[in-house]
Amino acid sequence: MKRVIIFLVLAVFATCAFGQYQFERQRMYTQYRQQNNMQQNAGWILLATGSAATVVGFVGLTKGWDDGSNGETEFFSYLLSAGLISCIASIPFFIGAQKDKRKAASMTFGFDSLAPRSMNVYACKSRPVPVIKLSIKL
Repeated sequence: MKRVIIFLVLAVFATCAFGQYQFERQRMYTQYRQQNNMQQNAGWILLATGSAATVVGFVGLTKGWDDGSNGETEFFSYLLSAGLISCIASIPFFIGAQKDKRKAASMTFGFDSLAPRSMNVYACKSRPVPVIKLSIKL
């Protein structure tokens, strides 16, 4: 009889003794990190191609300007403009990548319930447990 009572008591309390529920938080963290990586890669690609197009356009424009050829000058002026626009267009990608990085850093810590959400209805009442909250302002 003692064993049955001890087993029942342990069974009831064991449902509340789960670790912190981090599956949803971990999924959001990985999603923000993937967005951060994609946006940062897009920003670097736009910046590199824009810089290269700007340099080539500037060099070709100055050479064509000295030679007096109108067709080359027009092409290189368009290339120079496209390069500058590409460099400017990379700025929002870097800003968005930093915002996603901050969101991912804030997702790693916070208040959590001891039991998973699916177990809260059946096992025990959900109570927030204090944990370390880390916010990095850059």
